[in-house]
Amino acid sequence: MCLKDSLIIFIDNAYLKKVYSFYNKSNFNFDIKKFSMNLAKENKLFCKKIYLYDAPPFENNSLKMEKYNSFKKYLKKRNIFIREGKLQKISDRYTQKGVDSLLTMDLLINSFEKNAFNFIIITADTDFVPVIAEVKNKAIKVILYCLINKSRHFFLSNHLLSICDEVKIIKETHFN
Repeated sequence: MCLKDSLIIFIDNAYLKKVYSFYNKSNFNFDIKKFSMNLAKENKLFCKKIYLYDAPPFENNSLKMEKYNSFKKYLKKRNIFIREGKLQKISDRYTQKGVDSLLTMDLLINSFEKNAFNFIIITADTDFVPVIAEVKNKAIKVILYCLINKSRHFFLSNHLLSICDEVKIIKETHFN
């Protein structure tokens, strides 16, 4: 495999859970490694690394923490790098904090070190537009995978869509 065919995948897990629930009403239960390999195969690229960004449960609930820790062990066994922020309660909602910063750092570090020539980013967050522009300045192709479905409130900023080299829709078949 040529270095030009190398790929790193960056997954905003909170967003991916929303996309998965759009296709499946059941629990978030699929093989993230297989999902990532499906994206790599679709693009005829060799996946070197997968980063997954998430936050552990806010409550000190032993069952939730046990499930989350089991999930982390699963990721580690599958050679998926988990990067963790924190959950913060604001009013009646829980919001992830620090996750976007970690994703930004990893995008920049991997682009400066030329660890791959292709990045797949799974997110809907416009905050990544400036960092994606910087990554592209390093001659790295950026492919955004997302879901656009206005009837189900899956919107994306034109700014995010236009900054990426390619935009592809996450399909239900990617999860199989």
